[in-house]
Formats: sequence, structure tokens, C-alpha cells
Amino acid sequence: MDGERKSPWNSLEVVKLCASLLTPIVIALIGYFVQQQLAVQSRAWQSQQRILERRLQIYDAISGDLNRIYCFVDDVGTWKEDNPETIISYKRAIDRKMFSQQAIWSRDVFQAYNDYMNAAFKTYQGVGTDAQIRTTDAQKKSLLGWKPEWSARLTEETGREHNEVYLKLMELMSRDMSLVAPTGN
Repeated sequence: MDGERKSPWNSLEVVKLCASLLTPIVIALIGYFVQQQLAVQSRAWQSQQRILERRLQIYDAISGDLNRIYCFVDDVGTWKEDNPETIISYKRAIDRKMFSQQAIWSRDVFQAYNDYMNAAFKTYQGVGTDAQIRTTDAQKKSLLGWKPEWSARLTEETGREHNEVYLKLMELMSRDMSLVAPTGN
């Protein structure tokens, strides 16, 4: 037995060898999984950026007409420059853009949009009949160029939460476009 040579490979040496071989493999696997996670996050971020850009494009396309409707209903700002025909045409143009791009807005933004349009217009007046604008002709009929038949396109209603609903729509759209921090509502 004294003549037998002891193997230099005791259990400690075997463990050291395994550890030295496994360390680069484990590091490579961890690096691979981290890289995969970063790639997924990058794709998600890029997708969110495309949605935000599209929302901004739509908002840019509708904001002027939306404001014209607001002004006409409340007799503020540019209201004297419009009439029921132009206001109805703005509504149609905005509806086309919003309904065709409904999928990119959050549900509460689209609900707020519908709430606003219902506050500004009395819709579903019958087949082939335009919506009526929820405002009065008290000031409008004194405008130069006002046609008496336009008064029939107004509901003669005042109030009806028009301002609050408009502000809520603007707030929610701003949130969806990441222009303001979420309020937690």
C-alpha cells in the first residue's frame, strides 16, 4: 500500500475543476437571458412610442375642430366664425378619425370622447337627420349672415355639463399621450 501512488484528483480538486468550467457557462446563460429580456423590453418600448406618436398625430388632426365645436356651443373664442353647418362638418370629420382609430386610445378616453359629443350634440334624430347642436341661438342669430333656418339645428339647451366633459376629455387625452402623469382615477 505504501507503494501505491495517491491520485492528485481528490474531491476538492474535482470541485475546483467543475467550478472553473461551470462559471463561464453560467455567466453566458445569465447574459443570454438578460439580453432576451432587454430585447423584449425594447420592442415593447418601441411599440409604445409608435402608439404615442399616432395618438399625437390624431390629436393634432382633431384638436382644432374639437375646439371650434367647444367655442360654438359655449359662445366663446371663435364661435362667431362658424355656423351649424361647419360645426356639424367638424363633428363628422372628428368622428371619422376617432372611430377609425379607436383601438389606439384607452377605453376611458374613448368613453370621454363619446360623453363630450353627447354633451355637445343631440344625436340620433332619425335616419338622414343631422345631429342638433346643444346650444342656443340667443347670441348667434344676431350675427351678420345668420340664416333663420340654422336655429332649427340648435336644441336651445344651455349648460348640460359641456365644459366639465370637455375638460375631462382633454385631461384623459393628455394622459394617453403621456403629456401629464396619471391621476390614479
